[in-house]
Amino acid sequence: MMSKGETYKGRWKPEEDEILIAYVNKHGLNDIQNITGLNRSKESCKIRWTNYLNPRLNMVPFTPQEELQIINLHSRFGAKWNLIASEVSSN
Repeated sequence: MMSKGETYKGRWKPEEDEILIAYVNKHGLNDIQNITGLNRSKESCKIRWTNYLNPRLNMVPFTPQEELQIINLHSRFGAKWNLIASEVSSN
């Protein structure tokens, strides 16, 4: 049993994903702290939504052309992913 204020740091369960999705769809991502009833930190909830659950995410693999473009941009800009992303999205 977890003590008050302690957050769970293991794998996300499908039930937790459903709770988070329902909460964000109803209330947005602001004030997500412990209102969801999940024993997860605010940061963990935001990261889970942003990187995995957001329906606007494009989770398909890169095409060979996209992969080559990213490699070329990385050699040009280094690991400045915000510049790479802006360059890719402008094409």
